[in-house]
This record gives sequence, structure tokens and C-alpha cells, in this order.
Amino acid sequence: MLVYNEAQLQVEFKKLNLKNNVMFNNRPLMKGERVVIGDMIVSNVDGKVYGMWNVCPHRKATFTNKQNDLVAPSKPNAIRCPWHGNEFDVITGEKVSGPSKCNNAKVQELFTSDRLPYFYWDKPIPEEIERLIGQRHFHLCKFTTFVSDYNWKHPVETFAENLHIPYIHPTLKEAVSVKGYKVDDHHWGQIQHVATQDDDEYYGTQPGDVANFVIYDGNFLMEFVGQTLIIQHIIPIAADRSQVDVFYFRCDNKDKPELFSDFLDTLLEDEELTLAKQRGHSIPFIEVDETSESHNLEIGLDMFRSWYYTRMIYSV
Repeated sequence: MLVYNEAQLQVEFKKLNLKNNVMFNNRPLMKGERVVIGDMIVSNVDGKVYGMWNVCPHRKATFTNKQNDLVAPSKPNAIRCPWHGNEFDVITGEKVSGPSKCNNAKVQELFTSDRLPYFYWDKPIPEEIERLIGQRHFHLCKFTTFVSDYNWKHPVETFAENLHIPYIHPTLKEAVSVKGYKVDDHHWGQIQHVATQDDDEYYGTQPGDVANFVIYDGNFLMEFVGQTLIIQHIIPIAADRSQVDVFYFRCDNKDKPELFSDFLDTLLEDEELTLAKQRGHSIPFIEVDETSESHNLEIGLDMFRSWYYTRMIYSV
């Protein structure tokens, strides 16, 4: 059974890397440039991107000062600790200068897509997602963020099942057909496929086209519909509180404010269901029967839970 308390969240942070599995910057990083994104310092070194955790191994203070800025190093391709003067190589994490004896800083290579260069992934991008991006270059049109009072797994589970669509989404149920719903299971998550029903000038779809809904690494949600890509990144704040970052992309350079407004309406409809689930799970002594047989439109939900259990059991 899924657990939604604070102790479980701390285990999830350790095993699933929920805050830093995919990181966003509002523009591609130029060679030689570095920025602070979340808990990492991200550097572009000759076209390769590396992330150094923003923790100096000497006394576990951040590399950033109280303004969250980095100080200039004395060595090239290095990060300097402003508190004790130690410097660490951004590629290897090795200490290259400074007075202290300490371990190396923690560094990892990051990955990005030329056609979606706003995001830095902590693992190579799955080839299945690369194929969905294809030859299209997506341009960021809108971004919004909000905080809601629910555990991060609740909105992912809402996204993972299509059974609720006819009941709470009056606009969406006219746009897609749940009859053609199928889900591909992958070690990194899942891809849902549904057929579109409308000749839609905003999405750029025709009847019978396939819309793809992706759950990557647990909390990174992608919707590929025609010329549009919408991404939600669900970032836990507490066991019952989450930040939702929403990105709206087009690959034809034509911003469609009406489309984004329609999507937000659909998202608010999902919010009502998700908040209801949080309230229900908060009532004591009532257990959810996760062993009962799921509807065929809830296959994605079963796959998400299976992915979650596997990662929680076998991740180091």
C-alpha cells in the first residue's frame, strides 16, 4: 500500500531524487556558463553539462552565499567555497586548491535534448521520449507555478488513469477518445496513447491522430498533442504539500493563449479530484484496497504503482 507521511517522503527523496531528476532553465546554457538550479550548480564545459551538488564537502555549507550567488574561483572550471576558500573541479569534483583537507565534491553529468534544451536530466533521455520529440524544436510560450495541499503521488495517479475523463472533463472528453487508450510500460515510467477526435486548429490535430501522455521518473509529466507539449513537474515540499511547475511549449512558434487557458481549466478539474483524494487519505482508519481489480482505463495507475514499488525496494 502506498504511504503518504513525512517519514516516507524522506525515503522518497533519497531513493527517487524527486527535486533534481529534471531541472529547468529558462534558456539553453552557453559554453562556459554556470547557473544554480535547485540544489545543483549546473555548468556547461565545452558543450557537456555537469551538475555539482550545492554542498561543500568540507563543512557541508552551500557553495552559494546568502544571496544565492557563486563567488569567482581562482582556477578555471572550478567552484569556489566562499566560506573557507576551497575550490573543486566542476567535471570531477576533485579539490584543486584551498587550505582544507576534505573529500571531493559530488558531481554528475547531466543530459539535454537539442530540441528541448530548457531541461537538464540526471540520466540519459529515454530514446522513446526522444522519438516523441522527433525533429520538432519546441519553444517555451508560457510558464506558471503553484502550490497545492496534497502529496506528490496524488496528482501523478490522477494523470495516470483515464477513467475519470468522462465524469469531470467536459472539454477533454470531446477532444480525445478513451476507447483507443493503451499504455506502454518502461523501466523509467510509461507512455499512454489516446486517439484524438477533433480537427483542432489550436492543437494542430486531426481525427485519429494519437496524443501521448508520459510519466517519466515518477513526477515529470509530459503531454504531446499535435504541435503542443505541456509539461508538469510535481515537486514535493512536504508529505501533504507540493509545488507544480507547468510549462507550455509549441513547435510552430504560434502561441495559442486560448489553448493554454483550456488546459488550465482541465488542470483545475484534475485539482478538484486530487484534493479530494488527499482529503480522503487523511481520514484515519479507512484503508484503500489496492488489491481490487482495476478498470482497463486505470492500467497506467497500476503501472505507476509498480514502478514506484520497484524503485523504492531496489534503489540504493
